[in-house]
Amino acid sequence: MHWLPVARCLLSSLHICIKYVTEAFFTLQPARTKKTPD
Repeated sequence: MHWLPVARCLLSSLHICIKYVTEAFFTLQPARTKKTPD
């Protein structure tokens, strides 16, 4: 059984994915607010 390496790979990928999504969200949030000043 190779559960541990698979789990580690999935967790690391998930962590990277969450980090990327969070960074993208926080990067788009100010731009979205600046786009509509009025």
